[in-house]
Amino acid sequence: MFSAGILSSQRSEVTNKAISFNAKATTNLFEFYHIFEQTVKRWRSNETSDNFRNRTERPKAVKSKSKLLKHAADVYTLALYNDFETEYEWAMASFLRAFATENSQLKLFEVSPEEDFTNSHTVAYDEATTELVCSCQCFTETGMLCFHIIRVMHMFSIFQIPQQYILKRWTRLAKSAVWENVQDKDQSQNALCGHHGDMQ
Repeated sequence: MFSAGILSSQRSEVTNKAISFNAKATTNLFEFYHIFEQTVKRWRSNETSDNFRNRTERPKAVKSKSKLLKHAADVYTLALYNDFETEYEWAMASFLRAFATENSQLKLFEVSPEEDFTNSHTVAYDEATTELVCSCQCFTETGMLCFHIIRVMHMFSIFQIPQQYILKRWTRLAKSAVWENVQDKDQSQNALCGHHGDMQ
């Protein structure tokens, strides 16, 4: 289940932080509406600024020798790239050991930030399909690969993020993709209305 990494216990905290407003028993509807209106303006201003930065700025990975970081810089927004880079650094500092399996195509590994493999997670890699699954479920919850999987990718010299693990919501083209979908929907509706008009 996609949750963007937000725990249920954090929802009220995240909401309060997002709108910079702690609700009180004495807050009336008019006051709340005024605060929320100002919040929306701030969100839109921040979004405009972020969109401009994503179009004009490039992450420092363009100077990196890591092909995987360069690929992440090409596809992710600046904010998501920074998160991915942190996971990459953890991956390069982590420890890995393999498990024997009966299936020659399926590889199993244990990855841990500690040498004694405490707090470790299991990664399954299917060479035939390039499918990577980690027991930490980071990708399922946040839509971004964890350092456990990145560590295994590095071992097998996988220098590009597999397409199935690149979610549009985290890419530089996310907004253009949304706009294209809206345009396609509008065009379909207009065509349908025109068809009904001709029939009448």
